[in-house]
Amino acid sequence: MPVLCLVLVAMTAFGIAFGAVGIDMSTVGDVLWHRMAGGSRHVGGVGDQIVWNLRVPRVLLACVVGAGLALVGTVLQATV
Repeated sequence: MPVLCLVLVAMTAFGIAFGAVGIDMSTVGDVLWHRMAGGSRHVGGVGDQIVWNLRVPRVLLACVVGAGLALVGTVLQATV
């Protein structure tokens, strides 16, 4: 189970970093650190907007949808 959690975190980071506009993993980490933990280093510009306003919501929604599908599949197998 801990390995799967690490894989989820890694895939989330890769999902945020890769897209039509390539963004470095260090920039992704800086943006997330600044927005979530209040880091002192400010990352502004287009990369910040792409990561925080477009890619993070998309990846989080994909995680929620995947978890919902897993739950529904488990309930369906348990009841049928």
